[in-house]
Amino acid sequence: MKIRSSKYLLTMIVFCLLLGTFPVILMGIFSYYRSSHTIQEKVNASNMQVLLQTQIGVEQVLKSVDRSLMYFVDSPDVNEAMTLEMKPKDFEKLMGLNIQLGKLQAFDLGVQDVSLMNISKQWIYNNYGFYRLSESDNKAKYEATIGLPQPSMWVSELDFGPDGDLVYSDKFFNEQAVNLIKKIPINSMSPIGIAIAKVPLEFLSKLISRSDGIGEVMILDDHFHVLANNHNHANLVQAGYIKKIMSENQQTGNFNTKLDDDNVSVIYRKSSYNGWYYVSIMSIEDITKDSKAVGWYLLFICMGILVVISIVSFIGSRKMYNPIFNLYQAIMGSGPTMKVSNEFKFIGEQIQLLVTNQSKMANQIQTQLQQLKVFFTLKLIQGDADQQETEDKLKLYGYPVPPRWMIILVLQIDTTEKTKWSSIDRELTMFAINNIISELLVKECVIHPIIVNDFQVTIIGGEQETYEQFKNDIYTLAEHIQKTVKEYLELQISIGISRTFHEFEHTHRAFNEGVEALKYQIRLGYNVILFNEDVQPGPNMQLLLPVRIQYELIDAVKSIDYDKVKESLHQFMEEVFKLKMSYLEYQIPVARLLTDLVRIVQDSGESYSILFQGQKSLFDQLFELKTAHDIEQWLSSVVIEPIMHMLQDKSENQYKKISGVVLRMIEEEFDTDLTIEECAVRLNYHPSYIRRVFLKEIGENFGEYLTQYRINMAKKWLMDTDMKVLDIANRLRYNNSQNFIRSFRKLEGITPGQYREIRKRKMDGVR
Repeated sequence: MKIRSSKYLLTMIVFCLLLGTFPVILMGIFSYYRSSHTIQEKVNASNMQVLLQTQIGVEQVLKSVDRSLMYFVDSPDVNEAMTLEMKPKDFEKLMGLNIQLGKLQAFDLGVQDVSLMNISKQWIYNNYGFYRLSESDNKAKYEATIGLPQPSMWVSELDFGPDGDLVYSDKFFNEQAVNLIKKIPINSMSPIGIAIAKVPLEFLSKLISRSDGIGEVMILDDHFHVLANNHNHANLVQAGYIKKIMSENQQTGNFNTKLDDDNVSVIYRKSSYNGWYYVSIMSIEDITKDSKAVGWYLLFICMGILVVISIVSFIGSRKMYNPIFNLYQAIMGSGPTMKVSNEFKFIGEQIQLLVTNQSKMANQIQTQLQQLKVFFTLKLIQGDADQQETEDKLKLYGYPVPPRWMIILVLQIDTTEKTKWSSIDRELTMFAINNIISELLVKECVIHPIIVNDFQVTIIGGEQETYEQFKNDIYTLAEHIQKTVKEYLELQISIGISRTFHEFEHTHRAFNEGVEALKYQIRLGYNVILFNEDVQPGPNMQLLLPVRIQYELIDAVKSIDYDKVKESLHQFMEEVFKLKMSYLEYQIPVARLLTDLVRIVQDSGESYSILFQGQKSLFDQLFELKTAHDIEQWLSSVVIEPIMHMLQDKSENQYKKISGVVLRMIEEEFDTDLTIEECAVRLNYHPSYIRRVFLKEIGENFGEYLTQYRINMAKKWLMDTDMKVLDIANRLRYNNSQNFIRSFRKLEGITPGQYREIRKRKMDGVR
């Protein structure tokens, strides 16, 4: 393969050219733009200074006129003249005014004329002489000047002719002067006259024609009328930049616009003295003519640099391509020749293939290594690894030397009830918890955390000086684990912690200690951290069974007393779990209570399997429960309540059966000496029980019902037979007829004889 025919070599040359030319072109464009911008900024700054100097020069003259006119209106001659009617006798006093007027019209101030008007005395005095205001046709205009908003102001729209007429004009070329108007007295709320100094616009134009700035300079009044300019262009009045200045309404500023098809730069300043605008206008082409020369200079330099870059790119690309070509030939080897469009791409594909294969192999090895680590940890926990195997695997997997202290954390989920997880998600949640612990305890874990059955198991080590320090740190870690799992998985977990050990051969024992510690949450509840050494009972702890409370609970169940059952069950659980006993010892009284409850079902004649149909063994369910609260809730809802409902249903059926037998006895033996005690003997129940059942089912006691039944039979005999009252009383087992009559009257309100007579009369009436 020839180098010159390589597509990749051509790509390298083009890339080097682009890499070299792009910055040069960008730098040239940026340099030209920056230089043009800098030149314009400097020219604008220079013009702004010139404009400021022009403004200062003009305002010095205007302020001098202002001060001179102020001295004039405050002079004694003016004050005295303003009090005169100006009759012929007062004309001598005008000489002082003539002298004052002459001083005001100095050459360097440019004042063309000064007029003094007394509105209250109705006269005018200026360079043209003395006039009566009433003789002027513009009397109203003169008087209107008193209403100007300020006591002293420059006005460009007013012009005073030789006769003193006040003329208003909005057009620049009809105006020939600006007028300084001062009211007399100057600070009075009710002025009686005015003084007007007239400065020709031509004088202002001469002042600004001295400016050294580049371009045109002009003055605009506060209504944006052009007062003076140094080039006398008539079309400037209609220029668009005036609208721009009007819209911005700022003290200083600059912008670019078009004027007579020419791009111009406009700079302006607003006077704080009289509100006039000083404007400088310059062609942008004049400003940037120097930057064009800079542009050509930059263009020649860039072209030279581009030529050098092209030569270097070609030579350098060829030299950089030689190693690639040699590498390509080495990869191709002695195999069949292949046509490739891009050698570097081909080399990259081959290297990527090697990296991919290596990555796959590394992942497979890492996965198998991870599985081997988990399997090794499981063998340690189960006690199936001997000492030699343990030492070999620890070195093989890169585990550190056993630290000074080691313990095992055994973690389990308390419950998934009232959470977003269900029981079928237990494997998923345990896997998530194992990952959380792997990330939290990177430094503390001695070997890889694993899941064993329903437990998450972590071996933690430490180099603390004392066991108490190590134990406190372990408790802090356990709390952190609980909070993190609660935050991310919204699950409560309990943690059992083994005793310390120093050799990996004792891992199995430590695991069993952690599991054993977890069993004691039966007394402490959920979300607990249990150290095995803290929960183990003392060696001489005597098992005390709450037998009396258990008997009371059984009796309450049999009596179907729900309130008593709830109270006794809670008291029973408190008595059992208030002592620090082993897990097996806790199970004994609870299992005994469950046995007595099951015996109630058996004694009632009901089938245990039917009552708890579809459930696994009650004892299996009991031993799966983790806390005393869970056991109490389970006994109440799963065991006791169904038993009490069964007894209640059975009792209600028995009540109906007993009451039916007693009713039948009354119907058959009402004319005998039948009593509640005799009924109880026949039914083999206590009389009090029969009395309570009869009252509950029939709604009245046994004696009342028997008496009413006998009276009903007596009423039937009184209607249907001729039996005497005495015979009826004897048959119904009354001791004498008076007792019968008294009982009959109590229930019916009349005597038996009256009842028979009334019934017979009704029957005769029916016939």
